[in-house]
Amino acid sequence: MPKSKEQHLAELPKKKFKIMNLVWVVIMVLGLFLSVDVTNTHISVLFNNFSQFTDIFVQMCHPDWGYAATAVPLLIETIKMAILGTVMGSAIAFVYSLLIARNIVKNKAVTGILRIIMNIVRTIPDLLLGAIFVAVVGIVPIVNKSAGVSNLSKQQLSDIFTGKITNWKQVGGKNQTITVINRSKGSGTRGTFEGLVLNGKKPIQAQEQDSNGTVRKIVSSTPGTISYISFPYANDENIQKLSIDGIKPTNKNVETNRWHLWSYEHIYTKGKPNKNVQKFIDYMLGSKVQNDLVPKLGYISINKMQVERDSNNHVVQK
Repeated sequence: MPKSKEQHLAELPKKKFKIMNLVWVVIMVLGLFLSVDVTNTHISVLFNNFSQFTDIFVQMCHPDWGYAATAVPLLIETIKMAILGTVMGSAIAFVYSLLIARNIVKNKAVTGILRIIMNIVRTIPDLLLGAIFVAVVGIVPIVNKSAGVSNLSKQQLSDIFTGKITNWKQVGGKNQTITVINRSKGSGTRGTFEGLVLNGKKPIQAQEQDSNGTVRKIVSSTPGTISYISFPYANDENIQKLSIDGIKPTNKNVETNRWHLWSYEHIYTKGKPNKNVQKFIDYMLGSKVQNDLVPKLGYISINKMQVERDSNNHVVQK
């Protein structure tokens, strides 16, 4: 029985689909051979490293379970945190959705305020900053040369900045009252110093300065003073840079974390950088800046660091 006109038209898309599939296969095969011809590469090269794939497959089938004792508890903890966060988020979102529904809560003031809060929360992801490390800077304690000291232990340094040690003779220096010059609250340098030296202890009440240059000038001209500044500013012959536990404050010692007092210099972006911003970031991380400009200014190239430090001051080898 001959096919009707409707049946014939219904089959056309299927035939067209099969033809297009065949066309794409032909194009892909031609492209493969064309790329091989253009690059002067024999097609057998594609299969030269096939044994590596079999090795990887074998390793996947016979994994090293020696890490299980460490990995599994952490994995379970992560899953628990994810479940708890999901449940709490869902519960809060459900209650909140009821409170902002005008057909449930008749008070316009309440729903209005809650809707404003919701809109603010929604904009938070767009306001998040991205931090990119571009250099490292060392931080060094400095004293006026009249103090008569050139080395302190980490504990002695902590005791000075918490007020337990008040005279230089207590640490082998002259009989001279110690005057502490602190950095201003909110200072990144102060945050790093207190996090690594004071370990959560409350610092002594003291004069505060927010500028490396000002701190250097005060310490160089005022007997008995102590403070801390960034390496590039510690170049005044009237100040004494302190070693800590016998370790000298040098860039080489920072690179290996023998000198613990250092911090990252950042570039901050609002969310994901656009094309032009990314070009600037690439320039800052490029060899011209990292190998020339950064060390010329007294900072340390991010590429020179042999260690990494996280926000909790945990240091690991690269």
